[in-house]
Amino acid sequence: MAKKSIKATAGQISLFDDESSLPISTVHQSRLQMYQPTKKPKDIKQVIETAWGSAVVEGRIGQVHAGLMEAIFKHTIDKRSEANGALTVLVDPYQVRTTTYGGSQGSHEQIWVMLKDLMKCVVEFNIPGKSRKDLGHILEHVTESPMTRDNPLTGEARKMWRITIAAGYLEWIGRDLALFYDPEPIARLETGIAQAVVRHLEGHKRQPPGGWHVDGLINAVGAGKTSQNMRDSRRYLLKDQEALKSLGYVIEDGRVKKDR
Repeated sequence: MAKKSIKATAGQISLFDDESSLPISTVHQSRLQMYQPTKKPKDIKQVIETAWGSAVVEGRIGQVHAGLMEAIFKHTIDKRSEANGALTVLVDPYQVRTTTYGGSQGSHEQIWVMLKDLMKCVVEFNIPGKSRKDLGHILEHVTESPMTRDNPLTGEARKMWRITIAAGYLEWIGRDLALFYDPEPIARLETGIAQAVVRHLEGHKRQPPGGWHVDGLINAVGAGKTSQNMRDSRRYLLKDQEALKSLGYVIEDGRVKKDR
C-alpha cells in the first residue's frame, strides 16, 4: 500500500490574523489527553496530569470529536473574531462531514450530536507559564448561514454553517504550537486508540532511539488505566497496523517507529 503521509508541521500561530490559516490541531490537545482514546466516549470527568500541564475535562468527547474539530479547522472558508474573544468560522457542512468520516459522507444527524457534545463539554486548562486557569467550553454556537453552495450531485443549494469557537479554548490553543496535517487519513483508522496515538505522535518532531514503546504511547493517550485496558489497547492498535503503515508508522518489537 502506498504511503499517505499526513505531513504534520508545527509553528506559532495567530488565530485572529485574517491572512493566516487555522491550525488543524495543537501539541497540547493530544498531549493532555483532552479527547478520550476511543470512538465511543463516556460522559465522565477526568483529571489529567502530565509533564506538559494539567486539565480537567467534563463531558463526552472522544476521537470522533477530535476528528470533527480538525475538519472544522481544515475547511474554514472565512472567519470573524467576536467582541468577547470568540471566533466564528464559516464552513461547508459537506466538507466537514466527509473529512470527519474519513472520506465518506457519514451521518448528518450524528455530526449534530457531536457538535452538541462539544458545546456541553467543560474544560479547565492549567498550562505551565500561564498566570491563571481557564474554564470554559469548546464551542459556543452553531447555526446555518444564509450563504449557500450548489450541490454538484443534485444542483440544489446547501447552506453553509457558522460555528463559534469559545474564547477560552482559542486563547489556550493560541499559546500552543500549531500542527498542520491532513486529518482525513487519521479519521479512516478503524480504532480510536490508533487515532489517539497518531495524533499524539504528530506533535513530536523527533522520535526516540528505536522508536516509542507501545505501552508508553498507550499510557500517554490515557488508554492504559488498568491491565485489561492495556491488553485491549495493544490488540486494537495491532488491528490497525496495516493502516498505520499507510500513515508512515510501523509497529515492530513492541515499539512504534516512523517509516517515512
